[in-house]
Amino acid sequence: WHRDTTWLVQAGSGASSVDNPRGLALSRNGAPSLVIADRGNNEVKTVSIAQPNVGFAKMDGSTTGANFDAPVAVASDLQGYVYIVDRNNKRVLRYDSIGNFVQLINVEKNADGLALSDPVAVGVDDSLAYVADRGRGQVIRFKRRP
Repeated sequence: WHRDTTWLVQAGSGASSVDNPRGLALSRNGAPSLVIADRGNNEVKTVSIAQPNVGFAKMDGSTTGANFDAPVAVASDLQGYVYIVDRNNKRVLRYDSIGNFVQLINVEKNADGLALSDPVAVGVDDSLAYVADRGRGQVIRFKRRP
C-alpha cells in the first residue's frame, strides 16, 4: 500500500468536500463512487473514485421533513441505494444512487417494542438492513417488504 497523492477529498462545504467525515462506503452501481457521512456539514455526499473533486450527489435530509443531525454511518447495496444513519434524529434512511429520498428503514420498533435509541452503524444487502443501536446495546434487522 502507498498513498495515492492524485486523489483527495478536501475540507469544505461543497459537493466534493467534507467537514468532519465519519462513515464511508463504496457504491459500484453506475459511476463508481465513495459515499461519505459528512457530520460537520450534516450531509451525505457521493464523490467520484475515478476523478478527484467530482461530486455526484449531496443529501441533507430536507426532503424528509427534518435535516440530518449528525450523520455518522453509510452503506450501499448492490443496486446503488445508499443507507444513512442519521444519529441524532434516531433514524436510518434509504436514498437512490442520485440522492433522492426513497424511504425510512426503521418504521417498526425492536422486539421489545422500543424505537431506535442511538443508531451508530448500518450494514445492508438487497433486502436486509442491520442497524447497530448503541443506546439499546442491540443489532436490529429490518427486512424489506415485498
